[in-house]
Amino acid sequence: MARDYIALDLEIPQDSFDVQIVPEVEGPLGALVQDATAALRLATEKATEAAAASRRAVSELKDDGMTQTEIAQVLHVSQQRVSQLLSEARGSAHHPERKTRAGGRARSTSVK
Repeated sequence: MARDYIALDLEIPQDSFDVQIVPEVEGPLGALVQDATAALRLATEKATEAAAASRRAVSELKDDGMTQTEIAQVLHVSQQRVSQLLSEARGSAHHPERKTRAGGRARSTSVK
């Protein structure tokens, strides 16, 4: 409906532009929304830092001779998570330019 009006008013094709409706909240509620958004952004950054610290810790503990079971107990995570962190640590050590997807798994491609 908005697209129809805009296209008619401006005399341009409907498919020549995008319409994006962004709600705005003003006043005290707007401040709460901004605070929540900032807190979520900070939490995401901290989670990324925590994952990197976990990969470093797991890698160093393994290099120091601890088993995956021992590492899991020390870090209060499952053995599967230790295995995943070790795999991620090895992958980033061999391929520092690789980026990880959400969930922490690196996407790799192979050429045959």
